[in-house]
Amino acid sequence: MPRAGATSQGTPPSFDSLSKKADALRQAGKLPEAVAAYEEALRVRPSWTEGRWYVGTLNYELERPAPARDAFLEVIAAQPENAGAWAFAGLCEFQLKKYEPALGDLMKARELHVASNKQLGPVVRYHAAILLTRFQQFELSQKVLSEFTLEGNDNPKVIEALGLSTLRIPLLPDELQPDRREQVLLAGQGTYYLYVHSMAAARKSLEELVRRYPDTPNTHYALGVMLLNEDPEAGIEALKKELEVSPGSVHAMLQMAFEYIKRSDWANAKTWAAQAVEAAPENFAGRQAYGQSLIELNETDQAIKQLEAGVALAADSPSLHFMLARAYQKAGRTADAQKERDTFARLDAQARTKSQGTQSVGGVGSPAPAPPQP
Repeated sequence: MPRAGATSQGTPPSFDSLSKKADALRQAGKLPEAVAAYEEALRVRPSWTEGRWYVGTLNYELERPAPARDAFLEVIAAQPENAGAWAFAGLCEFQLKKYEPALGDLMKARELHVASNKQLGPVVRYHAAILLTRFQQFELSQKVLSEFTLEGNDNPKVIEALGLSTLRIPLLPDELQPDRREQVLLAGQGTYYLYVHSMAAARKSLEELVRRYPDTPNTHYALGVMLLNEDPEAGIEALKKELEVSPGSVHAMLQMAFEYIKRSDWANAKTWAAQAVEAAPENFAGRQAYGQSLIELNETDQAIKQLEAGVALAADSPSLHFMLARAYQKAGRTADAQKERDTFARLDAQARTKSQGTQSVGGVGSPAPAPPQP
């Protein structure tokens, strides 16, 4: 009697027959059997990337994130520009609570323009944003979440994510204590209105946030940031109130420093930037604000010191190199200034290229199943 899986003559099944069987099982909705069939075909032909993709997507649908992730990582090894594989690998890692690699893979998928996949793109965006908040990258998280507001998406999960980022709470939504949910939603609603330019509604929500939670860190900050656009003096006052609640609020100091830079009020800008640097010497934005203020106040040597420290903290920041070039030029260090201008030009070009990226999206063959939208 022939062995199972062999022909009547004892010949092992061919790759073609195995792959057709796997495709048929998948199309029939027999997902566990399809996974087994794809894995059998892959044992015959390990380089079959399409089969590896289906092992990943089917395991993802079956809520088996560990084998799904392994399959997607093998797809990435074969096709490093495959945005869909990066996206699904990141989503699997998120389910496995491997948050740091998850964020890296999700951001790589965005770099490869996974957003053009209308089903997968928003899911990647949401999970990348909430992970950025968890890792205290609040400004970048808000930038990512603002893409939802451009689409008019005010889903409660988006509002909640915006609120966590606005209040600078480094937690995932499901880690949030229930008694904080109301304030988070109120903050998120105010920020949503701000992004869609409904300024009266934004102000109303954020003033209500401050009225209800005056002693909660970052409520006055959220209101202050909004008011800087509409009523700068009131914005400054709100930021000063934030410092009464949270004396070490570096981000409030920096908002004031950059507001005064915008006004060319270099003395006040210097005051607040200096406080920000003293409170957080490792914050490169503080070094930049302080350095720029010092340049304009003709304290060139001190400006160079601050900007060099900033470049040491963030060597890939084009604006820091640009500012340092100005300081070197003012000090008569022409060769150093030219070197910094060249570095600025290179980094700026890289940033523009990265923002355009490539267009590889999805897997090989049929479209991948999309996870639930946020």
